[in-house]
Amino acid sequence: MKAPWLWMLLPGLLGLVLLVWRPPTRQGAWWAGALGFVLLSVASVVPIEAAVLWGRWAFRLDASMVVLGRQFVLPDAARPWLIMLYAGLVLWMAGAYAARAPAYAPGLALMTIALGVGALAVRPPLYAVLLMAMAAWGSLPLLVHREAPQARGAVRWLAFQTLAVPLLLYAGWLLSLNQGGGATPLSLRAVGLLGLGVALLLALFPFHSPISLLSEETSPHALVWIVLLTTGVVGTWAMGFLYGLPWVREARVLLWLRTVGVLMWALGGLMAPFQRHAGRMLGYAVLAEAGMMLVALSLPAQEGVPLFFLLWVVRLVALALWGTGLARLRIVGGGLAFRGLLGLGRAYPLASVSVVVAALTLAGVPWLPGFPTRMALWEALARTSLWALGGALLGTGGLVGGAFRLVGGLFTGAGEQETPTERKFAWGDVFPLGMTLFLVVLGGLLPDLWVVPLIEIVQRLWLQSPGP
Repeated sequence: MKAPWLWMLLPGLLGLVLLVWRPPTRQGAWWAGALGFVLLSVASVVPIEAAVLWGRWAFRLDASMVVLGRQFVLPDAARPWLIMLYAGLVLWMAGAYAARAPAYAPGLALMTIALGVGALAVRPPLYAVLLMAMAAWGSLPLLVHREAPQARGAVRWLAFQTLAVPLLLYAGWLLSLNQGGGATPLSLRAVGLLGLGVALLLALFPFHSPISLLSEETSPHALVWIVLLTTGVVGTWAMGFLYGLPWVREARVLLWLRTVGVLMWALGGLMAPFQRHAGRMLGYAVLAEAGMMLVALSLPAQEGVPLFFLLWVVRLVALALWGTGLARLRIVGGGLAFRGLLGLGRAYPLASVSVVVAALTLAGVPWLPGFPTRMALWEALARTSLWALGGALLGTGGLVGGAFRLVGGLFTGAGEQETPTERKFAWGDVFPLGMTLFLVVLGGLLPDLWVVPLIEIVQRLWLQSPGP
């Protein structure tokens, strides 16, 4: 069996079937989530390019496959990011019905994740740019539909995604001309264009406006999928250049990464508590968390790579919880403006507590899963620059302030809803939020259950062969 067929073509085919068949959201999310869980489990326990004995049966997953004349390679080192991507799919599908996602959302999610895996597997890696652009264009119906007709943020986000394509293609062409492999003026110019293209794809500072607009105009649940997919795919693809070309890390790229990362951390954290829209608060928290990831990538590989994956896991569970909880409040409150959310915490306690806990997790409050990773970043910044540490702590304080503002608006506001009405919802509304909230709390109280095993997996697999 071919590994690319299993993790790339199979979800793409099922996504196409769901798009054509278009079952109800609950049924489609069940099929997509079940496939995602199976692929997640296989990536966790089955090695690639090694014989596996299962009772009387023996099989082997081949790493490479040729599709339309292009080679797709998924080595054993790809298993950490396969686990992360499909774990994100499972959590997102768990909340699809509670968030009242459109019926075509499960099919689109499967097809976009198939394109994302293809982007990380295609050889040469330059072809990944086209596949990432196709994934961005294909996810547009999640952002703009009849229930979310405003398109300012979606148009700007799509424009930035499209502008990144020629920049990245030109940067790849310039790198191919650098036969010596050193830090020549031509290669440094290519790295600059590459960084600009990645900043456009990930909506990094100063191109972060699409995220803040989308967080106000569209469903938080849909926004979370876009953020998780682009971070996982584009971030891992960019790490292949950052750690695969040694001379890149010898240049001033690391200083720029650290500077931009701290700036985004501080800016996102300080802007979050002053928003009058809960969705925009989520958008600025995403900006701050992306800055933390840039800071992690500016560290040495043995420290930065495991920390990047740990940050991604925290982002995964926290954003899934925050997006689903906000989507529930958006449905019952008629919007996410704070004046419409006053007092809803007494009527819908589970959704409200989920939003607050997710916000505190991204802020890095102790006893929650975000604290170990933030502590590691603070220690790393303290060894390099106290100014950078001050900016990071300033952003953290802002995120904590935003979380407490959510508490004040949801639980102490003078809203009309003052009696518990969440019991009227079906299990499909309550169970995903409750399970995700339980995972977040458990991960904060017992961090050794997931921190140490993930670090061991990354050090054993990814660091042996950096990049996708």
